[in-house]
Amino acid sequence: MSPHSVETEVQLAIAVVKTLILLTGGTVTYFAYKAYARTEDRSLGLLAAGFGLITLGVLLAGILSEALGETLGVGILGESLLLLSGMLVIAYSLYDQ
Repeated sequence: MSPHSVETEVQLAIAVVKTLILLTGGTVTYFAYKAYARTEDRSLGLLAAGFGLITLGVLLAGILSEALGETLGVGILGESLLLLSGMLVIAYSLYDQ
């Protein structure tokens, strides 16, 4: 197998996994928001926002690297910043009284 075909296979695998993460994250965000809308519990709203930020990070990384032609490092940095923000919001939602 040539190195080029291995690279193509890895890129395809990454695209498939990122798509599945995007779909799963969107579903979790939807259900968290739906629970917030039903209960109006602020912590559930924050939880939905946190998962939304994490999901947005996955989407942003794909847009930066594929559509805008940015380097892999820039895509990873953008995704990581939104992942960190989302985790902080989720942690706060669990702490929030």
